[in-house]
Amino acid sequence: MATVHPRIQVTPNDDLMAALERAAERWPDASRSELMLRLALEGDRSGIERHARVAVERAREIDALRALVGDLYDPNELEQLRGEWRA
Repeated sequence: MATVHPRIQVTPNDDLMAALERAAERWPDASRSELMLRLALEGDRSGIERHARVAVERAREIDALRALVGDLYDPNELEQLRGEWRA
């Protein structure tokens, strides 16, 4: 099939061949090239979703820490410290 996009060459190893075989079961009418594309895009989506979950969890943990130590410091303490550094 003609395309303006550059081709990407991949040498399959045992793991990739196994992944292609599993993909062929899910998408039996797809060519190997299409299977590779679908696997790549599915992996990318999975990575994006995992990254988003980690970011949400990290934000929750930071909020929990803030709740624990929120009253330990004067709200103006950082500015006071900066003023001391400038002096």
